[in-house]
Amino acid sequence: MAKVKKVGIKKKKKSWFNIISPKSFGSVELGETLAVDKAAVVGKNITMNLSLITKSGKDQKVNMSFVVEGVKEDKAHTKAIGFKLEPSYVKRMARKGKSKIANSFNLKSKDDIDLVLKVLIITKTKITRGVRADVHHACKKYVEEQVTKYSFENLLGVVVSKELQVAIKKELSSKVYPLSTVVIKEVKLK
Repeated sequence: MAKVKKVGIKKKKKSWFNIISPKSFGSVELGETLAVDKAAVVGKNITMNLSLITKSGKDQKVNMSFVVEGVKEDKAHTKAIGFKLEPSYVKRMARKGKSKIANSFNLKSKDDIDLVLKVLIITKTKITRGVRADVHHACKKYVEEQVTKYSFENLLGVVVSKELQVAIKKELSSKVYPLSTVVIKEVKLK
């Protein structure tokens, strides 16, 4: 048998691109990716633990999602697109003798981005359905007011720093019912 020689097929050389976090997360290197050209890198999603970015053990319960929005030289710059707590952390929060209220809201940020925000509220004691409904409605109203004040990127910063969670707890504890814990489980694009 004769050997067939392939003519005209050339492989393009791949290059390494460093993936950099947004300025709000300190422009830290998130990792590297191998691609043929810059266009192949744009649009890639990266999910990683926040403790690897901030170098703080307290943040290991949080996963952040990023997407590459542009490439300059060999650096791929990203923007944050999501925040999510580890399910094991959320599961450990609920205890016997307390009520758990899980809320999910479809909202719009100041820069007109549709997002989903999930809030978990744990009360100090067991509550009735009526009080649970009051807490839910008060939470929804307060969260809607607060989210419209922030752009999506700023909202993620406020959630990561726990400012929004503290404000929700303070507002609802003083006006509706004493709360033990308020956490935001997830913020993502709709």
